[in-house]
Amino acid sequence: MTLLQEFEKIFGKTKIPQILKDFIAFAEEQDDFFAGDFELYPDANGLDTYEEYEEEEKKKKFFFFGKNGDGSGFAIWHYDDKALLEDSPISFWDSEGIDNIVIAANFKEFLSIIATEGEFSIGTFYEKEKDDDPSPGNKAFKKWLKEKYKLTPAKNPMELVVKARKNFPFIPDWFKGKADAFVKPTDKKTEIVKTFTTWDAYFKNNPEWFNIVGKKIDEYLPTDKMRAPSRSDKGLQYAVEKDGIQIFVDANDIIHTIFLTIEPEYSGDPIYKGPLPKPIERKMMEKEVIKLLGKPTKQDKKTDWSWIRYDKFYSYVLQIGFGKDEHVQLITLMDPVTGYFM
Repeated sequence: MTLLQEFEKIFGKTKIPQILKDFIAFAEEQDDFFAGDFELYPDANGLDTYEEYEEEEKKKKFFFFGKNGDGSGFAIWHYDDKALLEDSPISFWDSEGIDNIVIAANFKEFLSIIATEGEFSIGTFYEKEKDDDPSPGNKAFKKWLKEKYKLTPAKNPMELVVKARKNFPFIPDWFKGKADAFVKPTDKKTEIVKTFTTWDAYFKNNPEWFNIVGKKIDEYLPTDKMRAPSRSDKGLQYAVEKDGIQIFVDANDIIHTIFLTIEPEYSGDPIYKGPLPKPIERKMMEKEVIKLLGKPTKQDKKTDWSWIRYDKFYSYVLQIGFGKDEHVQLITLMDPVTGYFM
């Protein structure tokens, strides 16, 4: 049985998109990897390992066509019955069952992203390191994309991933039939009063300053009033001296993560005293936060530390850490795709 015939068996009466047929034909001619560790893989049982997704009619809307090195899957999601499959979003299904999300608006966009040879893992896209050698077949893949579909590797793949994730429902919520599963992103620009005298005054004038996650740092924050940036494993780090704030940006100076220290882990550590995301308050306990915001998207509990995470309430992902006394200790605000996830 050819690879195309295997896919025809999986798709059944549903017509396979021509672009996928062409992609299959290209892949069958290759002797090695051509897009990182991605490979075509017709999987009829892609959703069977995810026990929380029980609705059979909804499961039929996903057509699994690929996987990566750790066994995570890629599927076309026929979200809109009126849309063609080639114009439907591409979803990523993590092998650990975490953050099953939309990663591309359509199949062409998906091909342009994987041509960069980045890696999808736990709901996040990691760009290929500049020093890493390309896959043996990557040059041929790029040539095929250009000649067949006039496509080139995405210049900013993370931007495409973020946009796709924000423009389609959060898959776990959609399966549960939640009315608010699809939250349209707002185009409202964060209003920032740039006049600076002290950080206390800055926070008073900008009570929701942390809504700048996903924005370019120097457009919203007086970086000249911050500690000189240093590099860490999370990216370039800025900090506000004595105010318990750490801000991480990517190579384009876009903010992807903000840490706010509410209660210090060690005596003498700086504490953040500015405004918090509503309705969170200092001294709140975990059960109080859950009572206000409902069941977390994800949570974990250790001997002397626990945390809960919410993906849907804000324009950023909110993660709250609790210390030994069970009160709020650390608040983390993250970009949905590029943020530093625990």
